[in-house]
Amino acid sequence: MVVRLPTLEQIDNLGADFGLVLAPDEVEAFQQAFKGPLASYNRLEELVAPALAPVAPRSPGYRPPASENPYGAWYWKTDIKKAGGDGLLSGKKVAIKDNICVAGVPMMNGSALLEGYVPELDATVVTRILDAGGTIAGKAACEDLCFSGASHTCAGGVIRNPHNPAHSAGGSSGGSGGERASQTTLIIRPDCPSVNVLAKMTAIPTYPGAGGPRSSSVPASPDAQS
Repeated sequence: MVVRLPTLEQIDNLGADFGLVLAPDEVEAFQQAFKGPLASYNRLEELVAPALAPVAPRSPGYRPPASENPYGAWYWKTDIKKAGGDGLLSGKKVAIKDNICVAGVPMMNGSALLEGYVPELDATVVTRILDAGGTIAGKAACEDLCFSGASHTCAGGVIRNPHNPAHSAGGSSGGSGGERASQTTLIIRPDCPSVNVLAKMTAIPTYPGAGGPRSSSVPASPDAQS
């Protein structure tokens, strides 16, 4: 949709809505200021719309019961492979943090606000994992909208540290840290400084410079020690 340049009258009325009294030359100056950004917006109309390849039908997996998820580290479990996928990740299981899209698999991002949302497309990193022969084992639980570092705000429940369930698994990728510490699943999560928190709280190896593994003494929640 082409974005049109606002008229002088529209700009004057907009200013009045905000309690501004604009002189005629000021109104004209604002109109001139609009022209640069609008040229960029209208350039988008000339570009070819991006389109990703369709995703083959796949089983959506299931939400694991507590018996399969004792630390609350999983949001969803799957077993997704690509026919013909072969490479460095052949035979490897990979958990995807639940703020990364996997087509056909629910994504909650730790929040009740997004519960029920199902992406239609794979994130690029998911496509590359499958092309390299990896298996998507599921979605790792995370903090509510990834806004916490203590593993207790996930709408699905507290995420517990496998080394001591009364302690925090860190965050916002608490499920990633907890799952990696308790099994041999590889983890894919966005690269951000909180990886240091996970490494130290769940004693998992990560990329160089993360500060090395250490355990945590931070309670997962006020009632987690009872």
